[in-house]
Amino acid sequence: MPAATIMFLDIVGFSKNPNSRQRELVDSLTIEVTSGLSTLMSPPLETHIVAMPTGDGMALAFLHKPNQPWDISTIMSLIHRVGEWAKLRDISLRTGIHTGEVEFITDINNKTNIVGDTINYAQRVMDAANPKQVLFSDVAFRQYIGSNSPSYSASPYSSCKAFFKGPFDVLSKHGMRMLVYKMTLAPPQDWLSNEGPVALDTTVVRLWKKYKWFMGVTAVAAAIITWIVIAWPNQPTATSNATSIEIQPGNGGELVTQAVPIEATPKNTSSGTLPVLPREIDLSYDDGKSDNLISAGGGGYLVSFSPLSMPFVVQKIRVYGMRRISAKTEFQVQIWDSEQKVIFSAIRPVTLFPSMPSANSTWIELVVPDVEVKSDFFVHLYTGNFKDDGIALGADNSIINRHSDLTTITPDGTYVIRNDWPYQQGYWWADKDKVNWMIRAVGRSSQ
Repeated sequence: MPAATIMFLDIVGFSKNPNSRQRELVDSLTIEVTSGLSTLMSPPLETHIVAMPTGDGMALAFLHKPNQPWDISTIMSLIHRVGEWAKLRDISLRTGIHTGEVEFITDINNKTNIVGDTINYAQRVMDAANPKQVLFSDVAFRQYIGSNSPSYSASPYSSCKAFFKGPFDVLSKHGMRMLVYKMTLAPPQDWLSNEGPVALDTTVVRLWKKYKWFMGVTAVAAAIITWIVIAWPNQPTATSNATSIEIQPGNGGELVTQAVPIEATPKNTSSGTLPVLPREIDLSYDDGKSDNLISAGGGGYLVSFSPLSMPFVVQKIRVYGMRRISAKTEFQVQIWDSEQKVIFSAIRPVTLFPSMPSANSTWIELVVPDVEVKSDFFVHLYTGNFKDDGIALGADNSIINRHSDLTTITPDGTYVIRNDWPYQQGYWWADKDKVNWMIRAVGRSSQ
């Protein structure tokens, strides 16, 4: 499946203009983009870019060569060019950048078009932007910028260096949680806003924010507690009531909840007490041992979970598997609610998994923004339209206890649970009721 970098452009307040002004803006933007790309690229366009009008802007798909992303200088130069264009016309643009796999279709006008999650995700990144703002998805940021030196100063940014701030946890208008990075300029320019994303979710308090004052004095508190234990052996001390996160074998398929260390509340000489960090719980059905590595048969893996206490906040997803050598570059991780609606979605590189045959399969950990669920939920890993290619996950041979499924994607881009079970008869994993994918949800009760 080919990959592309999507640039989604939106003219703010477009529909409030009279028809003649709308026509003038669209025509002018089209000319500006076409002219800019023809001078920035060598050779000329040919079929390396697919441009799609959206009515109040456009989406540009910069098609990647095999195993090679697009030249970032082209994208950055175009951002600068259309920003200056908007300034001269006293309008504002919102821009979203995302990269991922795409699929080609021929539309009703017999023109090549692009569909799939990547372009939908790029639009949601754009939706989260303020007027005069450029947002990069987490994947696009890691692909083109990186955290070592999150800046860009090549032409035309030699006099106004671009910096990238984030990540910001945002909630799109469709209810999807995303991580994005905003582009800023120093010194500031009229055509680019340095504000935070408009869809910034301020209702969710991050663990590190809520307790940052406590974490800032961790060393001091530890020293004080240690001194109390040594000097006052008869006084109350902090104790651990947690079990180990170590995998517990012998699980017969039931839901296992494992807690990681949580301190009791030690008393001090002041009127208050030290805070208790929320309990971290590992939800799992597997016994920690992979009985086979299995591909998704051309789709995705799905596991349902039923936390013992509600609401539950998902913070991490643990997956056991490995990847085969292929042209596939990424996979999608999602959390669905009990009605199978997506409430979180993110793209991750397949290189997180070890590559066979040179390495062994292993557990990987995917950190997600705090996602609160108030009922049963699903964890979904979509690995793409690969049957004997891409990622293979560990499968646990369980007693009859249905929690695992396979998924596929419909022509309109919707994920659904597969009705069939594509594995060859004669093997234990051909029995759908015996398979538990080695996917775990890690989090805490918010109560």
